[in-house]
This record gives sequence, C-alpha cells and structure tokens, in this order.
Amino acid sequence: MLHGLVGKTLVPGEEQDSLDTSSEVKCLEVAEQRKLLFTGLVSGVVLVFPLNSRQDVICIPPPEARKAIHCMSLSKCEDRLAIAYDNMVLVLDIAPGDPCPVINGPRYTFYTQLPETISSVAILMDYRVVYSMTNGDLFLYECANSKAFPLEAHRSRVACVEVSHKEQLVVSGSEDALLRLWDLQACKWKFEMSYTSSYCRGVQCACFSKNDKYVYVGLKDRSILVWSVLDGTLLTVQFVHAVVNRIIPTTSGFIAPTRHGYLIRERFQCLSARASQQDPLRNFKKAVWMVKSRQREELVAAAGAPRDLESESAQGNETKSNKCSQVCLIV
Repeated sequence: MLHGLVGKTLVPGEEQDSLDTSSEVKCLEVAEQRKLLFTGLVSGVVLVFPLNSRQDVICIPPPEARKAIHCMSLSKCEDRLAIAYDNMVLVLDIAPGDPCPVINGPRYTFYTQLPETISSVAILMDYRVVYSMTNGDLFLYECANSKAFPLEAHRSRVACVEVSHKEQLVVSGSEDALLRLWDLQACKWKFEMSYTSSYCRGVQCACFSKNDKYVYVGLKDRSILVWSVLDGTLLTVQFVHAVVNRIIPTTSGFIAPTRHGYLIRERFQCLSARASQQDPLRNFKKAVWMVKSRQREELVAAAGAPRDLESESAQGNETKSNKCSQVCLIV
C-alpha cells in the first residue's frame, strides 16, 4: 500500500520530492496551471497540496465516514473537481485565492440510484458529468437540471472515461477492449473500435491529444495505440513492455507512468504517406481490430443495403492494408 507520494523527474531513479499521506493513495489529479496536486485516499479524504507552498495543505472530508473514493476528475479549465464514491458524486468549484486557490462546495451532490458502483468519472466546465458503472452502464448527468441521460452501455466494466480539451467529445474504454468516441451534443457514439490480440486484457487508460485530433490508449497487454478522432482509423500500435496506469498529453505526444514505477515519454508525429509504408499491426501477428462508424451504418440502413461494419483487420500474414494507418509512428 502507498502511504506517501514520491515526485520523480524524467531521469530514472532521481527523486525530486516526497509528500506524506495519512492512508493509502487511491487516485491523483494534477492542476498544472493552478499548481495543485489532488490526492484521493481510501479513507475518503481528499488532500490538496499546493505545489509552490508545502505548508498549506487543504483537506476535503468525505461526505460519510469511512467512505472510500473510487475516482476523481478535474475539468480542462481546472475550475471544477468531481469526486466519485460508491454511488455518489460531489462536484466542487476551484477559485483563485492567495496564497493558494480556494476549494468551494460541494456545489452539487448526486446519487446514481443503482446497485453497481461508479468505475470512472469525467467533469465538464458547465457542470455536466460523464460517469460509468462497473456493469458497463454509461451516463451523462446535468447537475444544473438534475437530469441523467443514459448512453449506450458497454458489455463489460468501463475502465476509463475522458473528455476532449474542447469538451465536445468523450472517449470510453472497457475491459473487453471496446473503445467508443462519443458526441456529447448528440449523446451518441461516432466511432466504435474493438481491438483484440492473443493476450489482450482490455483498456487501462486513455486521453485526447492536445489538439483533439488523436486518442492515445493504454492497453493491459502492455501496448499503446493511437486512434484518429477524424475518421476512427487505427493509426499505430506500439508495445511498451509495461502496463501504463495513465496517459498525459504533451504538445508533441504524451507521457505515461507505468506499473513498474518509471515514466514513458513518447513523441507522436504523422509522416507523409510516401515516407512510411508500415503496417500499424506489423508486430502483432495475432491482433484483430474493427472500427464501426455510426453515420455510415445509419446511411446504409436508410438505403436498405446490407450492413457494412466498415472494418479493417490484421491477422497473421493476411493483413489488410489501410493507407491512413500507414503514415503515423510513435518515436
């Protein structure tokens, strides 16, 4: 169990700082602009460490005694914080203050009214919350109107829910390696991708790139894939020899802490089609992926034509080429 925090630089083994906590750490959120570290503990307490002032530590108590935190989410503008417990979500405001920002609230509190527990949560600037349940259910909740909108459920536990930087899209990933890209305005998924390999154990984490053009996904088979937001194309897959706990976007790619305790830093770039003729699944001889487009399926259904899954697959030496999938690399 982890009862403290250790800050590390990108130099292997070099400790930069350490912070003590009163109980095991369950989840973390970092407000980069406001320079705050949010630490969710199994005791239900959230400790907020100002990164530029070690003396001022903010404590957010649990709504009920000994109620463990399951997950947290920070809005992209770093002005909203969602804390999820078994079947309850607290939404708090983060306001500027001196010497450190002020945490107000909870502004909203709502219950899921379901027997399952919350598995992941994402908060938007306008007090909308996307949350998932351990049975695969997915909801969009409007705090201002106290209304919940059910989204099409996954077939298994949803491991992650992430909002795009412009807060127009959401990506969800489940333990059966199913990914969905959602349009929040329509409350429908735009693209759906199922990815399986001979030893794939599902999705671990995901995030959008800084420009919202790509989705970086960490899988439990110790690989990372890049998915196009524009057309749902699988761009590339790279085996990194470790399960990544989280992916954080950078201006040129991403960084990802692993379960082995070190950081992976990757730079992602799209090359011209002439510069690269490589198959994204060239190192995964027994991997299969399939992408569905809702718009295409609706057009086909309206025309009365046979259903086209609009899929691309790669298995053994029978790899089907996809030009869009041959122009991107993680370097």
